[in-house]
Amino acid sequence: GKAIISLAAVILLSLTFMPEAVAAAKPFYEGKTITLVVPSNPGGGYDLYGRLLMRHMGKHIPGNPKFVIQNMDGAGGLIAANHVYHRVKPDGLTFMIFNHAVIMRQLAGDPDVLVDVRKMRWIGTASDSPNMCVVRNDARYQRIEDMIGAKEPTILGATPASTREYFPKMLNEVLGTNLKVIVGYKSGGSIYVGVESRELDGACGVGWDSLKADRPHWFKENFAHIFLQLNPVEKADDLPN
Repeated sequence: GKAIISLAAVILLSLTFMPEAVAAAKPFYEGKTITLVVPSNPGGGYDLYGRLLMRHMGKHIPGNPKFVIQNMDGAGGLIAANHVYHRVKPDGLTFMIFNHAVIMRQLAGDPDVLVDVRKMRWIGTASDSPNMCVVRNDARYQRIEDMIGAKEPTILGATPASTREYFPKMLNEVLGTNLKVIVGYKSGGSIYVGVESRELDGACGVGWDSLKADRPHWFKENFAHIFLQLNPVEKADDLPN
């Protein structure tokens, strides 16, 4: 599956670069290896982000360190986050691609979240693509306004413990929408198939860049449309309405 739709992925350093390394004659990272923890199995979107960073990032760090990938799938990125937060030695040699659904889970008071994202060192993002909510054009409800207080639910698909699960639940709590989330799909691709086979009305918390890349015909052929843009820094240029 392509976790790129999920979400936009954020990078975490276990410790900032050590100040004394700047003054040293020999760069701190010279001859060292940095471990990049990826919260998914090989082949997914987060893994692609990680391998892209691994290919280029060492060239831009004084000392040109080597990189290795450590895939750590499970619990929507929570296993990797808990591992880095509690078990990784804070020596500046480990950082991770962060599944931002963990942030929402901390806000929701999930007892399985053993990290405090406010105490983490954030250094950047691999993608600033907003998350979208999409629905088939023949679904019962077409506008977010129609889904608020609706008698019948809008059926959405989600992978477990992902933005596709937590964003709709947040909308139900905050706006009073009637969004029913079917959790258990193994990938974004399987959710798309569910929408195309009409077992689902749509999905919410899907990365816009990835959705355009994976299913461009949905919009060219008027099969589906975006009914809500989430976490926007600014409105997407190609979604004026």
